[in-house]
Amino acid sequence: MHVCIINTLYYPFSVGGAEKSVQMLAEGLIEKGCKVSVVTLSEKNGREMVNGVSVNRLSLSNIYWPFVKRKRASWVKILWHLIDQFNIFSMFKVYDVLKEIKPDVVHTNNLSGFSVSIWFSCWVLKLPILHTCRDYYLFNHTAVVDEPGRGIMFLPFLLKKHCSKLVDRYVGISRYIYGLHNDHGFFKNTCGGVVYNSVDHQSSMVERKSEDMIRIGFIGRLNYSKGYDLFLSICSSYADCQGVRIQAVVAGIGDEEFVLESEKEISPRLDLLKLGHVQLSEFLEVVDCVVLPVRWAEPFGRVVVECAFSGLPVYVSNYGGIPELENIFPNVKFLNNTNMNDIPISEIKKYFEVGQSAVEIFSVNAVAKSYLKIYEELVLKNK
Repeated sequence: MHVCIINTLYYPFSVGGAEKSVQMLAEGLIEKGCKVSVVTLSEKNGREMVNGVSVNRLSLSNIYWPFVKRKRASWVKILWHLIDQFNIFSMFKVYDVLKEIKPDVVHTNNLSGFSVSIWFSCWVLKLPILHTCRDYYLFNHTAVVDEPGRGIMFLPFLLKKHCSKLVDRYVGISRYIYGLHNDHGFFKNTCGGVVYNSVDHQSSMVERKSEDMIRIGFIGRLNYSKGYDLFLSICSSYADCQGVRIQAVVAGIGDEEFVLESEKEISPRLDLLKLGHVQLSEFLEVVDCVVLPVRWAEPFGRVVVECAFSGLPVYVSNYGGIPELENIFPNVKFLNNTNMNDIPISEIKKYFEVGQSAVEIFSVNAVAKSYLKIYEELVLKNK
């Protein structure tokens, strides 16, 4: 079977977890004997093989490349997003590639830069479409929704919802994001389901070092939506409440002004160790627990899963797709009113055994197998 996967970016380019998930799926399908082509965006056209996957890079058909940090005038950003509501240039480009490579099924993912217009490319060529909802792009141009029902841009929302009727099947990467799209009337003519992302179990397995110091970790972007300021407040409050010295171990980078402001009010009992950008295993080796007080509704929570595989306690906010992970991992626990003052030190130092069933749910093999079954059903239905 020839599967064409479409995603905004592809290895080695990345802005989040979606690119990693898509790459793991593509390479997992190769292992199952599929032929896999990826169509993705770049600053210029190109074609290459990446670990057995044929990667077709198309130049972005818009007024600027948005995946670099650069200040732009408001009217320029508005124009970019107007074009991205239904990018007719992308529609023709993707049509040409699909006509050339002749896949059996098309699997669309993150669409920013392509726009929903590419569903028409597939429809004209009579190719079955599976779409995976990995973000909130269909709700608004920022691909961010703080909570259900908020952050919806009405006219673009209606356009994208109408275009979603072209999709033959859709999948959510969590029950939360699947339900959110379903509740708002997307993909009316299809049935759907939930397939979690693949997460590498091996990269999260670490050997813990026994020390007297209590080390509470945070990993991710040091910004408001990820709750970096909340993390420091939680650690400071816990240090004062327990009457002991705590080391807050921070892995990641962020806006300098926000970071400095967040670090002003930390407790004198709190030591701050900033690792910068490091590998996950390096971070997990030097912490006793992980605290991730995110403020926005994470569609999935890849970092939560990666940290949970280590066996360390992982304390999280009760938003988005994250609550589902508490039912899978014994060591994923909710923060109580964004503090952990009632958590005994003995629990923070506790190690949890993660069962094989949890490992299997997020394995490359299981995820690829689930998608392959959907592809086969779509191809059979399309004959």
